Amino acid sequence: MARSRMILLANELGHGLGHLAPLRSLVGPLQTAGYDARIAIWDIHETAALVRDTNCPVLIAPHLPRAENSLKPRSPAASFGDILFANGYDSVTRIRSLVRAWRDLLMVTQTELLIADHAPTACLVARWCLPQPIPILQVGVGFCVPPTHQATFPRYLISHPEQSDQSQILANICEAIGEWTSHLPPTLPAAFAADWAMPTVLPMLDPYAEFRAEPALGPLMPLPKPMPPPPNDARSFVYVNADNPAMVGVLESMLRAGIPLEGYFRNPEPQRLARLRELGMLVHDQPQPIHEAVARSRVVISHASTGLSQIAMAIGRPTLGFPEHFEHLFTASLLHRLGVAHYQFPPLQPSDAIAAWQALAKSPQHQHACRSLAEQIAQRTPGHSLPRLLSEVAQRLPV
Repeated sequence: MARSRMILLANELGHGLGHLAPLRSLVGPLQTAGYDARIAIWDIHETAALVRDTNCPVLIAPHLPRAENSLKPRSPAASFGDILFANGYDSVTRIRSLVRAWRDLLMVTQTELLIADHAPTACLVARWCLPQPIPILQVGVGFCVPPTHQATFPRYLISHPEQSDQSQILANICEAIGEWTSHLPPTLPAAFAADWAMPTVLPMLDPYAEFRAEPALGPLMPLPKPMPPPPNDARSFVYVNADNPAMVGVLESMLRAGIPLEGYFRNPEPQRLARLRELGMLVHDQPQPIHEAVARSRVVISHASTGLSQIAMAIGRPTLGFPEHFEHLFTASLLHRLGVAHYQFPPLQPSDAIAAWQALAKSPQHQHACRSLAEQIAQRTPGHSLPRLLSEVAQRLPV
């Protein structure tokens, strides 16, 4: 009996469930189409619950330990080059180690096609460092799917200086991969170019929209429909990183002010969770079905990640955002301009957060803006992201 053709779904960078959930949604359709699909993720602890029932092997994706980040913590990246620099590409030795590990993984698994969501080294290896290149399909929010047809990666923030030298990163890459190839990428973006790249995000949330030949198609998973507002005493759903004491302090102040909260935390410290529970917060031990959690929420309190923000926009819920990096800041500022969000950047002020929540939860103007935006999203022509992706897979890897 012939072996099923092997597809690796890879995620190398990023936090939370926003990268894994779309990859997970592809497993069933790919298996139904006759492929052997496997997932490689860097954080198997936080995401274990989401992949437990996939009937799909889960592998550890090679990645650089977060403690070795070369940029200052929470310093906003001004370009994709800065992201690379902060994740090992400042060093030839680190790049070579990452490349060797990804090369071993792709060869041992006999991967025949790579679907990458924020997995730059996997793309680099698949194109430049194997005996035979393998096809690459790139998906993810626009922030993670930069255009690769230019000489350099465009900057996200024109007013913010890059903290890295893209020409030096390219030189580091060329030196590092010279062990496996004499055919070197001519530009830094070309080093990570996919055979087909599809930003799986609403076009309005794509920071590279002006550079795309084709607009983003929209999320892989269908967005929920608009929902009526919840009761006035409904809790607000919280999904944030609990390793930031200032963030936890804001939540404690909101609870003391009588704002009912529920939520799930990444990397929680038991003592902090116990304190939040003492103050009346409903703290979940496992990730919640996100559409249901957002639908019953009065205000969504998050870092304003693109994936969660899209769901809140589609259902018609306002967002109180606490951005940690550029993707969050870009999304939060856009939602604020649309009238469906307020946000704070450090240093966080609990009194300002409480005032922002009250405005979002009680203002007729914000509620009207949320309903109008949800209706606009519901009426958009679907991008048919999943059928397009499956068609690209079948074209490049026939079963």
